[in-house]
Amino acid sequence: MKTAATVCFDIFREIIRQHRQFTFDEILVLAHQDVIDLLLDEEAGGLAEIERQTGKAVLVAARGPVPAGPVRRSPCLDRSVEP
Repeated sequence: MKTAATVCFDIFREIIRQHRQFTFDEILVLAHQDVIDLLLDEEAGGLAEIERQTGKAVLVAARGPVPAGPVRRSPCLDRSVEP
């Protein structure tokens, strides 16, 4: 069984791989709530770096049998805020 941190790093690698292969405007990550929480907290810097590298917004949402809540936009790539 993988840890939430390992899944986060797998997600980062997959986003980069997909970015090299396909054109997209944004990406939606569906994962377990524990992984989403980690992405938006401890791994927010890694998520920001992925968004910087790709220039694309990363949306995250918990996956489950029923929608667990709204899709949350990563605060890392907020185009309304000047760097």
